[in-house]
Amino acid sequence: MVRSNHPLQEKMALFWHGHFATSEEKLRDYRKIQLQLKTLHAGGLGSFRDLLSAIAKDPAMLVFLDAAQNVKGAPNENFGREVMELFTMGVGNYTEDDIREAARAFTGWGNDDLTFVIDPEKHDAGDKHFLGQVGPFDGDDILRIILDQKQTAIYIALKIYRFFVREEVSPAFAERLGALLRDGDYQITPFLRAIFLSQDFYAAPSVGTHIKSPTELIISTYRKLGVRALPGVPDAGSVGKVLGQVLLYPPTVAGWGEGRSWITPGLLFERGNFAQDVLFPDMISFRDPQLNPGAEVRRVNRNINAGMEITAATLEDGAAPSSSAGLRETFNTRYASLMGWQEAMRRVKPIPRSAADFSLSDMVRDAGATTTGDAVDVLMVRFLQVALPDSVRTSLITSLNEQLGTENLADAQSYMEHPLRLIAHGIMSSPQYQLA
Repeated sequence: MVRSNHPLQEKMALFWHGHFATSEEKLRDYRKIQLQLKTLHAGGLGSFRDLLSAIAKDPAMLVFLDAAQNVKGAPNENFGREVMELFTMGVGNYTEDDIREAARAFTGWGNDDLTFVIDPEKHDAGDKHFLGQVGPFDGDDILRIILDQKQTAIYIALKIYRFFVREEVSPAFAERLGALLRDGDYQITPFLRAIFLSQDFYAAPSVGTHIKSPTELIISTYRKLGVRALPGVPDAGSVGKVLGQVLLYPPTVAGWGEGRSWITPGLLFERGNFAQDVLFPDMISFRDPQLNPGAEVRRVNRNINAGMEITAATLEDGAAPSSSAGLRETFNTRYASLMGWQEAMRRVKPIPRSAADFSLSDMVRDAGATTTGDAVDVLMVRFLQVALPDSVRTSLITSLNEQLGTENLADAQSYMEHPLRLIAHGIMSSPQYQLA
C-alpha cells in the first residue's frame, strides 16, 4: 500500500477485505489468504458480479464459513446467511426460509486444498423456494437471483459510498446510488468514476467527514511524508493491533466497524503516539515483536542453557511432576514450543527494521517557505484536509519561533529538522488529522 503506484486498487482491496471478511486466525493457511488477496486485487475494480462469484468459490471463504459441513440432508447455513446479510442485501431483506433454501443450493461446494470443487454426492438437487422463485437452484443460481434484487445494488453502492465519502445518506440518495450501480451492471470502476467526478464528492458535507481507519492512518501518514517503503520501526502490525485493526485478522465475519468506532479518547491518544514513533523513532529501545517467543519459551531456554536436564528444564521452577502423564505433557508442549520457535526463526524472512526516511526541512524548503509561518502552513496543507483553528496555527508558529530562535528559516537551516518534527507531531496528533 505504501509503495504502490495504484493506490485506488489497494484501497478497494482493503474495502473488500473488510466486506468479505475472512480471518487467518481460523484459516491457519497463508496460501489461502494470499490467494484471496490476489482475487480482491484483481477484481476489486471490475465487476461485482464476477467478484461475488469468485469469493463464493474462494478456498479461504469456503473454509472460513464451513462449506465442508454443508451437505445434502444436513445443510450448514453459515454461507447462505452471510452472503445475504453481509455480502449483498443486508438484514431485513430476506427470510429464514430463504437462508435455509440458499444453504441447500450451496451444498456440495467445497475445496480441494486451493481448488474449488463441487461434490455431486453432497449436493441437494431438489427444488428450492428462494426470494419468490422456485427451481432446482445451485449456488450460481442463488447469486444470480440475489444480484437481480434492487436492494443488492443499493446495499453495495451505499457501503462503497460511505467508505469513500460520508456516512450520512438520505434514503432517496441511496436509491439513486443503487440505480447508478445497477444500471452499470455492477461495474465498480464506472461507479467510482461517477462518484469522484460528482459535485457531491467535493461539496462541504463530504469533505473531512471520513474518519481514517488505523490502516488508512498508517498508510496515509507514510505517503504524505513521501516514504516509498514501509518502515520497520514502528512495527506496523503492533500499531494496527493497538489502534484496533490487524490486517488479515478481522474481528468477525462482519469485518471491522467504521467511522466513529475507530475513535475513543484513548485511541486518539494512541494515534498521537504513532505519530511520535514515526517522527521520533526510538531505535535504541525498539524490540522486534517477531523475535519475542514469550516468557515460557524464554524460561525453558534459559534453564537448558544453564545446564539443566531437559525434562527438569520444562517444569515450573521448583515444581515436581504430579504424575508421569503430567510430566510427559509438560515436556512435550514446552520443549516442542521451544524447538518449534527456533525452527520458525531459521525460516522466517525478517522485516527490515529501519525508520522512515524523510526530511521535513527539505519539504518546507522545496515548497518555497522562508518564514516559520510559511513552514507551518506548508505542513498544515500537506497533512490536513480540515484546517486547524487560527488560534492553533498561531500557537504552532509561536512554538516554532521559540524552538528556532528566529522567524527566518534561512538562519536555522542546519538545525530546524527537529523543531519541524515537533510541529508536525502537534498537527498529526490533532483530531483534524484523523479525517479524510
